[in-house]
Amino acid sequence: MLINISVPSLTFGWIYFETNNILVPIVVHFLMNLGITLLFKYNILSGKNSLV
Repeated sequence: MLINISVPSLTFGWIYFETNNILVPIVVHFLMNLGITLLFKYNILSGKNSLV
């Protein structure tokens, strides 16, 4: 869980540092959430471990 929070946070911080514009990481965060939501909606990703 720590990696799932730390990596995106550091990435968004780096994006802000490079662009010096808070809207850029906000847009990237929105697009990332939209992409993940669509992947779950169309069953490309599954919330369950399907090892069996």
